[in-house]
Amino acid sequence: MNLEPGQRIGDYEILEGIGHGGMGRVYKVRNTLSQRVEAMKVVLDVLSEEQQLLDRFLREIRVLASLDHPNIARLNTAFRQDGRIFMIMEFVEGQPLDKLLKDRRLSLEEVVRTGSQVLDALVYAHGRGVIHRDVKPANVILDPFGVAHLTDFGIALARQDQKLTQTGSTVGSLRYTSPEQIAASPNLDARTDLYSLGVTLYEMATGQHPYSADSDYQMMAAHIQQPPRPPIEIDPSLPAPLSQIILMAMQKAPAHRFQSAEAMGRALAQVIAKPTPVAAAIPSAPAPQSPTPQSRRALYILAGSLATIAVLVLGAIQLPKWMKTSADEPQTPATAVSQPTPEPQQPAPALVDPPQTVQQPVIPGTPVALPPRPVPRPAPTTRAQAPSSAPTAQQQAAPVPVPSTPTTAVSQPQQAPGPPLEVRKARDRMMTIATRTGAIRTSLGNLKRSQAAMGLGVRSDFTSAETRLVYLLDEAEAALKSGDAASANQNLDQAELSLQFLESRLGK
Repeated sequence: MNLEPGQRIGDYEILEGIGHGGMGRVYKVRNTLSQRVEAMKVVLDVLSEEQQLLDRFLREIRVLASLDHPNIARLNTAFRQDGRIFMIMEFVEGQPLDKLLKDRRLSLEEVVRTGSQVLDALVYAHGRGVIHRDVKPANVILDPFGVAHLTDFGIALARQDQKLTQTGSTVGSLRYTSPEQIAASPNLDARTDLYSLGVTLYEMATGQHPYSADSDYQMMAAHIQQPPRPPIEIDPSLPAPLSQIILMAMQKAPAHRFQSAEAMGRALAQVIAKPTPVAAAIPSAPAPQSPTPQSRRALYILAGSLATIAVLVLGAIQLPKWMKTSADEPQTPATAVSQPTPEPQQPAPALVDPPQTVQQPVIPGTPVALPPRPVPRPAPTTRAQAPSSAPTAQQQAAPVPVPSTPTTAVSQPQQAPGPPLEVRKARDRMMTIATRTGAIRTSLGNLKRSQAAMGLGVRSDFTSAETRLVYLLDEAEAALKSGDAASANQNLDQAELSLQFLESRLGK
């Protein structure tokens, strides 16, 4: 049954055909009531003639109707008419991955991002007991913002009960089918999707399929027996971890693959995150904590300039002590000048004394350094009684707190700008995006109410973008709570795309 543009099925007007397979056709349609553009899948007659298979397919449709994830093309409804089943799906404006791969090679970032998003969809589906069973480039649509949408859950779930030799049932999918699915294993589980995704990633990363075959039989044999050539041998510029992830996903035995989509997703995320040693480099910043004597003065001045408000408050608390010490200090040079006799001994203390004198005016550093700590040196009496010994005792005591205390002054502020600095930047960025999100959701809410008042709905791409935006912000928040700034920024990058889409349609 071929439907022509302009033809109506129930409340849906056919706009154009957008795809077909061995078990059905897909059309772009418009709901004549809501004016919403959607995708309609028409199940072919061969399926309708088998009541047992048809009943199972209807049960699977109910399962699919419960799936709601930003990277899964949503099933809106389904109905019967003229002995056929019609499924109304979310229409994703974009390009199927298989057509995109015919035009160009994907960048490393695109490969990892797309693979990660498909894995996110599989984690969600597998967690609800749904196995796709037909993961392939044709069933992944990339929208204009680079967001991947996994499609065709319903048809794939029904397909496992059919024989591989049925007309049209495996021609399009055989190139990505797992060995256990070819062998019609009764224990098929979620790991079959990981194999299919591994083949898809292989093609995305290398630009070619892992197996070349002249017939369906040769392709089946290759999946079951032939080990794939490592992707890094085809393209040496690929990261070794990506090549290893693909090969592990394509292991013949399910027990040798990743055991979950979540585990594979964590590994794939490291392909790009690993070469960014920001967090590893930042902890080395406190290295100046053990300065040489020649660089101490510059370090103290730097510590004073970087002092936080808390240090200034502490300085205010310690100010009386500092003033008392400061009043005493000017006598130290006088004592040194009044003793020309021990000139051979004087240069060494004199070299230690000036940093103490110069450092005193740096208010943010000095209170923390607490030079007055040797307060137990009882005051002016010592200077008067023993001119030569008092300065020596004072000057020997002074260097002890000076090196250690500035280290404290430096290390306290330096602890914050470590990895938490990246987290703070990501959180600031998230707050900016969240503020814009609040404004755009208010606009979208107003639009929903005005449309509802007229008995209409809102475009599916608007609601899908809103759902994806909220989901990604939640994921970014969770990453920030665990201190993972890299993951947070990846989610924020995707959230920014959805937000820009809504802003361009609804106005900022």
